[in-house]
Order: sequence, then C-alpha cells, then structure tokens
Amino acid sequence: MKGKLALIGLVFAMAMPAQTFAATKTYTVTPNRDNCYAVEYIPRTVQENTRGQLVRGESTAWVGNVTDGNLVRHQRNPALYKTTTRIVEEEHYTMRSAPCPARSR
Repeated sequence: MKGKLALIGLVFAMAMPAQTFAATKTYTVTPNRDNCYAVEYIPRTVQENTRGQLVRGESTAWVGNVTDGNLVRHQRNPALYKTTTRIVEEEHYTMRSAPCPARSR
C-alpha cells in the first residue's frame, strides 16, 4: 500500500510541473498570397570594337638618310583603327522574385 501511495505521489509530482509550464495560446494565421519583387537597375551594355573603322592601313617605310655610310632601317607601320561602340542592351529595370516581409493585420 505504501508503495502504491509513493508511486501515485511521484506521478502527481511529475505531472504538476508539466501543467504549470505548458501555456496554450490560440491565434489565427492569415495566409500570405502576396508576390514581392526586388527592383534592380540594369545599366546600358556597350560592346567596343578596337578594330572598328580603318583609318590607315599597314605600311612599311625606309627610315634614315640614304647616303653612303649611314644606317637605314626598314620599319613596319601597323594599321590604325578608330574604336567603334555598339549598344548590346539598353538600360532598363528588372524585377526579381523576393521573399515578402511579414505584415500584421
């Protein structure tokens, strides 16, 4: 009998703190069906062509005084080009999916 009372007391002692710590709250959750986007600015994309427009073609030349005993050099002159640019993509804004911040109602 004493064993049964001790066992019942032990069960009651363990159940008592569990009830004191267990707090219940009820609240309603409203589903969030919003779509949120992060707006991002995209600058214009330009492609440069360093060999765009030919100004002067490749040539060779003799440099120096062509007289007896002087040093003469045969030099190569590379072609000369004017750089051209081409717009690949104009500036614009784009929207990327982003998580929505929590809102209260």
